[in-house]
Amino acid sequence: FEAFLTELVVKNKMLTELTTDDKISDYFAQHSPDFDTADIKHILLEDEAKANEIKALLEDDPDMFDELVVEHSIDEDTKYLQGKLSHIRRGTLAPELEAKIFNASAGDILGPIQLGDNDFFEIIAVTAVNSASLNDEVQDEVGTAIQDSWLSERLKNVTISYS
Repeated sequence: FEAFLTELVVKNKMLTELTTDDKISDYFAQHSPDFDTADIKHILLEDEAKANEIKALLEDDPDMFDELVVEHSIDEDTKYLQGKLSHIRRGTLAPELEAKIFNASAGDILGPIQLGDNDFFEIIAVTAVNSASLNDEVQDEVGTAIQDSWLSERLKNVTISYS
């Protein structure tokens, strides 16, 4: 128990030293785009022709998006939420998809976009692109990123062998 408490105290002291307010501010200043988020709605389809048809309908009437999600999307997790995906962070999507979303403006409809080598096509309505600010939630995320970076650097010099 004493060894556990000692380890816990040392760990907390190390984390406190790694994540001072100044270090968090500096890291955020250098990496702020990594903490940007986007809010989107999407329609996932298996057929390219159907995806093109739905995109044409949306060009005529973008307000149909919610209705078309429920009628046509094969994503059962978001279908009845009008395809909503909120607070998507950079680095969580395929790079080509991420670039399109984060370079779009609210109200833009993107696609159809083929997903990887799969036969799935996605139509995306961008509802918001949010630039990160250093609020409490982002401070916690920056602190975690600093810790992860510190650990990664240390792990490069460690070799673990199993007997």
